[in-house]
Amino acid sequence: MILSYTLAKISRRCGEIFCDTCTSYTQRLSLLAQRDPDGLLYKVCIQCFNREGQLFGKTRSRMAEFKGFMSQNNKRSLSDFVDGDVTSIISRRLARLTCKYQEHVNGEKSSVVDLVKSPVTVPLWQIPKDGLKNARCCYLCTKKFNLIRPAHHCRVCGEAVCLECSSEELLLYCDDISSSISCWAVLDIAGCPPEPPEIRECLRLCNSCHSHAVHIQVQNVIKERQDNEGDVLKNVQKYYDQLMKLKVKINQVLSKYQELVNAIEHERDLSDILPKGESTTKVLAKYNSDTSDLFTQFAIDMQGFKKVRPRTACQLQLVSSIINAMHGYYSKHFYTFRDLQRTLDNTLGCRALESVQFIVDYQTINCTFLALKQLGFECLELCQKYNIDSNVASLLALCEDVCKQDLQEAVKLSGENWEQHEENTRHFVKIRLKERNLLISLKKTKTAQYIEKLVLQKCDLILLKVERQLNAKARVNKFKRTKKSLETTHDKIKELCSDAG
Repeated sequence: MILSYTLAKISRRCGEIFCDTCTSYTQRLSLLAQRDPDGLLYKVCIQCFNREGQLFGKTRSRMAEFKGFMSQNNKRSLSDFVDGDVTSIISRRLARLTCKYQEHVNGEKSSVVDLVKSPVTVPLWQIPKDGLKNARCCYLCTKKFNLIRPAHHCRVCGEAVCLECSSEELLLYCDDISSSISCWAVLDIAGCPPEPPEIRECLRLCNSCHSHAVHIQVQNVIKERQDNEGDVLKNVQKYYDQLMKLKVKINQVLSKYQELVNAIEHERDLSDILPKGESTTKVLAKYNSDTSDLFTQFAIDMQGFKKVRPRTACQLQLVSSIINAMHGYYSKHFYTFRDLQRTLDNTLGCRALESVQFIVDYQTINCTFLALKQLGFECLELCQKYNIDSNVASLLALCEDVCKQDLQEAVKLSGENWEQHEENTRHFVKIRLKERNLLISLKKTKTAQYIEKLVLQKCDLILLKVERQLNAKARVNKFKRTKKSLETTHDKIKELCSDAG
């Protein structure tokens, strides 16, 4: 067609000239004139419009030549970046550099000459074992060094690298708690200190060593977190097993107590229920005392979950579920225990309950005195053995004297001889100490500071248990002096625990 009276149009795909009629078709094209669904609409000829999809020429991979080129110029292959041997070498070099830094920190102060030379020369402790390499081009990108691109040296491998292929992100620092412990970390990576340490220094490392150091640091953080998660689950398992054992004992004692109370309420024969040679009053007092002790121990062991620090949402949900289940069990069965006591009150009357409660009170104050006496002896022995402060032993001795007065009154009311009872008490405590049935047990020999902290924690826990048992089993108007002394002593030991950290 002659284009004398029409405008010339160009097909945007093939580039040929056509008339307006022949370029009335549109197609979405990329900037390279190829079909592109996201491209812009352009006018094309009918041949381009009907043409099939894009046909590329024959392709082939050049990765083998690229790897050979990199290996020849950089003297290392790309597989080195994931090679475990290289990572272990970098790890040993970092450990050596950390030791050198610790020696530098603990060494003598730098002289004036060293301070003047430090901006120009590399300190001896920063030089790697193989020394610093001299080269005309960068070890990684192979660009030649000049005035604009000066050479820098990696403090880990010692290779010469340019500014673009290196960074000052290797942090060497001393622990704020103990300056005798040196560590390394890569900045802005998990495991780096959140706050800048007081004693620190940042060194240069190449991108290759940087990638290996990041890998080592991340793996250490993952391993540490896995260990911590394992410790959390171990603690949860330990406290859960303790509560499950107590649940079995509570079910056994409570069922026997319930059976005896029901038999008394319905006036059934008690010969099959009571042990041979035991009176109803003593058996009721024993069941009442044992059940109260178990519930007290259950409540104290439940507080162990406060020490657990869940690190994941799953762990938090697990701990919450266990606490809710145990709290529900405690509330339900403790209500049953109180209901049995009310039933016994309505069935036997005041006189019978007075005799039962008298036995319970007597046993409770006697157990309290024995616990305080043995705990005081153990604390005094540990204080003398490890040369630690004996304030705890003094506090326990004062509390023991107060408890002794209440016990003496209870013994006289029961008709027993006080001198004989006191002698039996000394003999009982002596046997327990001789057989090493201790309230404070030490598995391994530790430092005096650790022993002092352990003694305070054990005394705090034992006094809490004794105080709760006395308040739960004894009547409100009984042993007021001992209760007040236990509360005061417990508060003072708590203060000592907080001061000891």
